Amino acid sequence: MLMFGFLLLNGATTDGTTIKPKGGCATTTASKTGKEVCKPESKRTFIEKTLCWQLKQVGLVCKLDLACERAEHQKTEREKEEVEKEKEKIEKEKINQANCSPLEANHLAANDTNLFQDTSDQSKVTAEIKKDDELTLIARVTEEGKKDWIFVFTQDCKQGYVNEKFVKNKEIFKDPTVDVGDKLVIITEPRWAEKNKLIIVETDGFLSLTGAVNESKIDQIFINGEEEAIESDNTFTHILNVPSNGLEVRVVANKDGQKAESLKFNIQVGF
Repeated sequence: MLMFGFLLLNGATTDGTTIKPKGGCATTTASKTGKEVCKPESKRTFIEKTLCWQLKQVGLVCKLDLACERAEHQKTEREKEEVEKEKEKIEKEKINQANCSPLEANHLAANDTNLFQDTSDQSKVTAEIKKDDELTLIARVTEEGKKDWIFVFTQDCKQGYVNEKFVKNKEIFKDPTVDVGDKLVIITEPRWAEKNKLIIVETDGFLSLTGAVNESKIDQIFINGEEEAIESDNTFTHILNVPSNGLEVRVVANKDGQKAESLKFNIQVGF
């Protein structure tokens, strides 16, 4: 009985002729792609479970269990291949980073544009460039009719061509900073009615509060609890909605996450 069950589970009879076993256990262990298909024990029939158990008792492995072992092995091998591919990808990125990191950025993007694979804005876009992104100019195109194109590296090591009209020299075009003297933070607009205490405006509504920071000592600015960007020329602008009964304004300036300066003043409507 045990031998008949073993032959049945493995697709053969005692006289050597091939049969199709009940449940298809000998014909569903591999897919057309060559991957083994595991039939879990929870989906096996009573006969399949019984035969596999009986074979285990005498140190044998049924075909269903063998298919599951092979499927698990294939899965492990695929996972190893994926890990190796990821390692290769990381190594290539490291090499690219090493190749371009020593190149000091000497230009800035004058406006938003694209980085192209070739000297044409109809060619493939390899990266997006935002205004004021740092760029490293590698070479100018000398081919007639294409001399307004330059070959550049971005700071994340993307390379390609960009039209020169979208690029400016980093030093020549650098915005001059506002002189704040020995102060850490100053308010430049609107003008003070009483220095660091009171600003008077003609009407209520929205207004732009403009100021500047000492860029070597301040790296964050908050106005009434909202962080505002510090521009490359060390200025900041914040839009305030001033009601008819006036507004209290609190300015907090930080350096490395620590408060370095604070101002508190009122904006009054009317003269």
